[in-house]
Amino acid sequence: MSRSAYWRDHVGKPFEVRFPLPALARRGAFAANEARSVESGLQILDLIEHERSCTGARILDFGCGVKIVQALIQRDAPQAFYLGIDVAPQVIETLKHELHDNPKFEFQLANYRNEMYRPNGEPMSCENGFGPTQRDFDILTMFSVVTHLDPDDSYQALKGCRYHSAEDGRAIFTAFIDPELENDFVDVVPDRPLLIAAYRKEYLTEIINAAGWEIIAHRAPIHALTQDWFVCRPV
Repeated sequence: MSRSAYWRDHVGKPFEVRFPLPALARRGAFAANEARSVESGLQILDLIEHERSCTGARILDFGCGVKIVQALIQRDAPQAFYLGIDVAPQVIETLKHELHDNPKFEFQLANYRNEMYRPNGEPMSCENGFGPTQRDFDILTMFSVVTHLDPDDSYQALKGCRYHSAEDGRAIFTAFIDPELENDFVDVVPDRPLLIAAYRKEYLTEIINAAGWEIIAHRAPIHALTQDWFVCRPV
């Protein structure tokens, strides 16, 4: 049996994963089920498409993982250009190897420190890790990124995205929002740092605004797909 995986969508048509990848490159809730992982990537693309078309767009995916790449290829890579940035060497090395001859994709390893993913990295800064020169990206995504960042790093990540956004770009990202928090920010699981980085919305809004963004939509969580997610435009 080949590595290709199959699933069925809501109309019962069979699908084949067109860009299968080794399990060690996948992560998240569906890491052990490639078909389900790609399906969730396709669902996320639908969310993005609702806000800004991927066709002909320049996309920056910070904390990229692999599933949005797989989903884009599943849909014939409609974007003009995609830059994926991640702190996981196995993710970036795998994607670089598999797509080295595809000019629509580029990947970059970021050596950022993160208590969950890379505790021995460098302090996060908007001035490094996003590429050496300013680029005008139409869509800037961070799915399951702010969910694992403390406030300082969330600010740096959002500010870095702002620097590389087109004038009419859109930042789309997820976050854990808890209106009942007594504090502005809580690292919810003490023995697993930044597994759940929870914010009061008012505090996260301050961070978003300080980084040069304005919230234009706050969407409710979608079961088994996303936490709260935000759509922002540059100011």
